[in-house]
Amino acid sequence: MREFGEARKVRLSSSSSKHCLQTQNRDSENRTPFISINPTSYNSNFNKNSSKNYLTMLQFALHVAQIGLSAYALYHASISIPNLQKWEKSSERAAKVSKSAERDLKMTRQTQAAGAVGAALSLLFASALALHLVSSGFKSLSTNVFGALMTAAASVYIGGHWDAKGNIPLVTSYNDALRSTQTIRGQLALVGVVWALSSVVELYSLLFGK
Repeated sequence: MREFGEARKVRLSSSSSKHCLQTQNRDSENRTPFISINPTSYNSNFNKNSSKNYLTMLQFALHVAQIGLSAYALYHASISIPNLQKWEKSSERAAKVSKSAERDLKMTRQTQAAGAVGAALSLLFASALALHLVSSGFKSLSTNVFGALMTAAASVYIGGHWDAKGNIPLVTSYNDALRSTQTIRGQLALVGVVWALSSVVELYSLLFGK
């Protein structure tokens, strides 16, 4: 009888152990899995996204500034060119008898064209970049660098001819054209600086923004 009692205790102990194991398995199945979040990784991703968004907003603001400056320069080109055309016939007659007058007429036409074309292209490029019509990366960087070089070159070219010019008394149309041309030169120089800044931002974004 004693042996029978001990065997019965062993069976009860075994049954109790099995019951405990089954209960633990059910609890583990019903328990919600724990998801581990690495705060360092989360903060790193958040900082990267914030930096990328900041660069995007900064670049957009620079392109908007380029659009405004280029449009203003183009507006003054629409003033200076018609005013100078009023004196073109007399300039052409003078060019027939004077080499210096001929050179002056040629440079006047070329500098006015450079100002108008430079402002128009700057406006076109800035609008395309602001509207994301140019893919980001090397193409966008190339467009920004080209905009900086083009507008700076146009400003220097215009200044080389018009800096020595002065107002002519009582000749309103010519004086207005001269003032507008100097405004075009200043606007192109300023937008060239903005293009240089956007080039730096684009390069930084390309290298470190990912």
